[in-house]
Amino acid sequence: MRHAAVLVVWTWASACGDPAPRFSGPVVLGGRSVPAATLERGAKVYALRCASCHGPRGDGRGPSARTLAYPPADLTAGRYLRTTGGADRLPSDEELRARILRGIVDRGMPSFRYLPEDDLDAVVQFLKTLAPVWRQRPGPDAGTPSSPAGPK
Repeated sequence: MRHAAVLVVWTWASACGDPAPRFSGPVVLGGRSVPAATLERGAKVYALRCASCHGPRGDGRGPSARTLAYPPADLTAGRYLRTTGGADRLPSDEELRARILRGIVDRGMPSFRYLPEDDLDAVVQFLKTLAPVWRQRPGPDAGTPSSPAGPK
């Protein structure tokens, strides 16, 4: 009986550990190479802070989405409202950072001012992996080095 209890605890602990990495190497997003460690960190921040509304795939269909007065943005569409130059222009990293930091309170998105800088930088990069357009064309930050945010 004791061995069965140990097996159950070991199985539970194994299932609750870190998921397998999503990224095996750097990914070019918006014309910039982003390290896999940055994207992995961003994936964890996204899962913890964003997926409940935006959904695990970023389609705006998270479990909390139906409780909101306005639907969360579909991050897979690659259209960004309230950005300089219009919805068809890819936003800069700074615009994405500002959106996350300030939130969109009138649409139900809270401020995430409490996020550590490394987590903020990482989730900005991870968000780009959700929309294919970031892999297809350069963004406004193309040619600048990406943040080296990785695990601490």
